[in-house]
This record gives sequence, C-alpha cells and structure tokens, in this order.
Amino acid sequence: MMVRWLPLVKGAALVSCLVAAGCAGAPADPAAAQSPARAPLATSDADPLVAPGDSITDRLTDADPAAPVAGAPYRVYRVALEEDDVLYAVADSAHFTPTVSLFGPDASLLSSSRRGAGGQGSPAGGMGDLHAAAALGGMAGMAASPGAGDEQNKSAIAQADRDGEYLLVVSSESPSARGSFHLETELASAARTDFELFSHATGFVHEGGSLDPATRNPGDLHTFAIDEPTIVSAKVTSSDFAPHVSFVDAKTGAVVARSQHHEHYGMHQQGEPRVVASLDAGDYQLAVSSPHRDDLGRYTVQTTRMDVDAPDDFVVGSEFESYIGLASQQIPGLYREGEPMSFEVEEESLLAATLHAGEAGTQLVLTDGSGQAVVEGAAPMHGQAARIVAPVEPGSYTLWVASYGGQGRYTLSTEFREPIDGVSELTVGETITSVLTSASETHPTRGTHVEYFDLEIDDRVAVGIDMRSTSLDAYLVLESADGHVIEENDDAAPGTTDARIETSLDPGSYRVGATTFQAGETGDYEVSVEATESR
Repeated sequence: MMVRWLPLVKGAALVSCLVAAGCAGAPADPAAAQSPARAPLATSDADPLVAPGDSITDRLTDADPAAPVAGAPYRVYRVALEEDDVLYAVADSAHFTPTVSLFGPDASLLSSSRRGAGGQGSPAGGMGDLHAAAALGGMAGMAASPGAGDEQNKSAIAQADRDGEYLLVVSSESPSARGSFHLETELASAARTDFELFSHATGFVHEGGSLDPATRNPGDLHTFAIDEPTIVSAKVTSSDFAPHVSFVDAKTGAVVARSQHHEHYGMHQQGEPRVVASLDAGDYQLAVSSPHRDDLGRYTVQTTRMDVDAPDDFVVGSEFESYIGLASQQIPGLYREGEPMSFEVEEESLLAATLHAGEAGTQLVLTDGSGQAVVEGAAPMHGQAARIVAPVEPGSYTLWVASYGGQGRYTLSTEFREPIDGVSELTVGETITSVLTSASETHPTRGTHVEYFDLEIDDRVAVGIDMRSTSLDAYLVLESADGHVIEENDDAAPGTTDARIETSLDPGSYRVGATTFQAGETGDYEVSVEATESR
C-alpha cells in the first residue's frame, strides 16, 4: 500500500493525535509535535478512479481506514484533473452526516465541507488553520450522526492548480457512523449554464474565481445589458451556503443594489435572498457570493422583470407606496440597508409613521441631518406594522424603510402632529388619550418608553385600570407613592395586546405607568380608570 502524507500544523491538536490516537509514523517524544509533522492518509492504487460527472453509491464500513484523532472511517477516490478545472463534489447519506474533502497531488488540503478545515474553510486557501486530518471528520465536539431517514448532504469545491491526480475523500463527522452514501462529481464548466436576463442560471462560487465587489468574498459574476430603464429582481437559492446577490455597475464597479443578509438564516441554513433595483440603460454585473467567506458551492439564480411602477416623490402627509429593496442604501450607523425618504421639518411637531408590508418583517428608522438615529420601530413578523412617533425640531431628516430579509410591496403613511401637552393626573371615571414617543421617559426596570399619571383615591374603592392601543403592545404598572409595584399587567385577555389591572385601593396616592411590552415601541393609546364592584 502506498502512503500519502497530509501536513499537520503545530499545537495541541497534533499532540492529541500523536498521544491519544497513536498516529502511525508519529515521533515517540510528544515534544516533537511542536514542529511540523505529517499524519498518514492511507491510499492505494486500488482506490477507485472516478471521472468528473460520475455518480457513485458506496458504503462506509468497519473495514475502511480510520482518520487520525477520533477514528472516523473514510473512503478515498482518485480523480484526474487538468489545470484550472473546478471540481464540485457532493455527498448525501440517510445514515450519517458526511464530510467531503479534496486533496491536491501533493496531498495538500484544497477544500472540505468541514468549515475551517482548510481550503474551503480557510481565507487563504490551501492549508487551513486546522490540521488536515480534521477534514476527515471525527473531531471531538462535532455533532453526532443523525438517525436513519434524516438525510444530510455536504459538498466541496476547488480549482486545480496543475494537471495531476487528486484525492476525493468521503468520511463521517462521527467516528461511530457507518452506512451507505451517494457521491456525485462534476466539473463546474460542464454544469454551469449560460446566464440570460429574465431566466434561470446555475453557477458556482469557489476560491480562485471572481471577487464579489459587494462582499469582497469569492463570488461569481454575470454580465448583462439593460436597453431601457427596467426594474429587475434577482433571487438566489443554494443547498450549499447562505447566498448574497447584488447588482454592480460594470463600468465603475459600484454596487447598485444588494440583498440583505441576517443571521436568522444561520451559517448554512437556507434562505432565498433577493435584490430588486431600478436599472437605467447600461451594462451591469450580477454578483453571487456569501456574507461568510468560507461559504462556497453551487447556486441557482433567477432574474425577473418586475411589474412595479416607479414610486412618486415622498411627501409627509401622503401615502407612499413602493417595493422593499428597490432603492436600498446603507443606513448610517447600522448594519442594515434601507430605502431613504428625505424631508424637511419647518416647525416643532410630532412625526408619526406607519409601515405596512404583508410579505416581510419591516423596520422604520428616523435619522436627523447628521445621520444620527432618532428613533427606530420594528415589526419582525410578516403582516405586522412598524410604527414610530417622534418629536422633531426644524431641520433635515431621513426616514428609512428596511426589512428583515424579505421582499414585497409596502405602504408608508406619515403625518405631522401638534405636540401634545403632557397630562400628569388621572381620576376615577376619566379616560385620557396620549402618545408614547421616542422622547418619553424610560421605565427604570423595563427599559421601555413610559408615561406616568398620578392617581388620588379618597375612599376605598375597587377599580379597573385599562390601557388600550392599536399601535403598540400595552403594559400597565400600578405603583404606590413610594414607587413600590402593586400590580402590573401585559394582556387583559388572551389574544389581545391591551392591558388591564383590577384591584382594590385604600385612600392614598398612587401612580399609573402606561408603557409597552417591548422596548422601543411608540404610538397612540388610551388610559382610563373606572370604579368596579368591590373585590
């Protein structure tokens, strides 16, 4: 049997291989592990020779060689590549979570589905910051294999730097896992489809390819021309990585529009990011990559001509309709993009804004002339409305419409209101209409906006205190004169966001706090106190 050697790096991981696993060929003195060493990957001329495009069904068994460190079994396949060939390999199994790794003719690790194991998981490519044996799976602390029926698939992709025979290795992330798997290989050049605007295309993101101007990560670029002003949507899907898509001016390299990435997609969970842009006549590039530099693999992109009218000019006091992501820019000071609407304030007033978008969770951000955020309002769930109410002084402002990764039409309603003089007293039998704004007092323990009302009780009485609102999730707090919390309530009844407190009060001074369930909420509300039957 011929033995090929995989380079390892210095450090404790190597020591664990040498001492705990007893790697063959290891120096007897563990101190020798502090210098570069090599651990064996057993290969043989009898290893199957596969050609790009082959589809293989095979099994991991107890008879297979075991990887260093934790002993995960592995299978080796030889594949002949020419310089600049890009090989894509994907393995799936219903019995275990597979690892796919590609090694060069010199046994250097080029790519692995194990993030951070070198190549695909390494910013520099080639050898990563973990020893190559990690790419074979079975490292301590990794996830155990799933049960039968929980099919898992993993991929690796790398560009050949010379003509030669490369090694494709399939292993398990768990040393105890065995069972059948399916392996498919293909050259990216053969699987890639030509990009045409307003159609589907398949492509690949890999080290050594193009650089995405938007993310500065490895990417794939498609050039196209627009003959007349057109609103274009591009959506990307991938089973290998969390994708990002953008439109780039082909002449200047400037990013025209880009999709929004948010961590709820997860590192390798699947989202369908979309970018929408109004493009004038000219030459452009569609760039596909990932926000995470080590995310590589195959993707599909679909471009569509949008039947969306260009929005009218934004004016406070009128209803504004547009499409999320149509003209997004970076929001100052935030890791998020939004569509900006600029306006001027001539006299001190309250700005009230409500954003409705049925297909996406949304966020409103108000910034002043210096780019500082004045107030934010969020509605993360689809179908909810994002709202803000903020006092504004004369000057320049920008209202930003952002989303939590979704797309779709939206309606923005805005108005200027007269400032409200605060009412500080509340009596039994009285109802007060007020508004929580970004300038309202902050509740000392909840961190929410709050307004306090003094309540005087002359005779012992049973009362019902209500807070009602259609624009915020009401929360009531009843305190004694010295600030001790007597009662508090979030929901008056299941399915409602109004709040209600029912209690009996002795003569004395009390304080009613009208606040919200979540921090940052603003909006109109009513608060009232009524006498009820004795408790």
